Amino acid sequence: MTPLKTVTAFFSVTDENGKAIPGLSVELHSSLKYGTTDGSGSVKFNAVEFGRHIIYINDPASGKKVSKKFSLTAGEELNVTGDVITAVAGETIWVELRFDGKNISLLSAGVILNTH
Repeated sequence: MTPLKTVTAFFSVTDENGKAIPGLSVELHSSLKYGTTDGSGSVKFNAVEFGRHIIYINDPASGKKVSKKFSLTAGEELNVTGDVITAVAGETIWVELRFDGKNISLLSAGVILNTH
């Protein structure tokens, strides 16, 4: 049996003051996925494969798409270092993104233990 090579990822989008931003259109490019942030500023993507990705957020104020390249790699524990998220295959994770309308930054990540 082949081990899982994906994670379920919740991206939590906050502004420069750490406040959640609901209603943003978010795209994840690798195998294309679309979503909209909910009332808590989060969007969920299932079966996110390990590898290189680009996340896009459509800024409603400017009408422009802002992008951030990052890599998702397999490892023993979850962490964020620069533009690399290391995660354990098969886990459900959350990643906090800071969005100021011009840039997206990866801030932190955590494991969601029980999603049922």
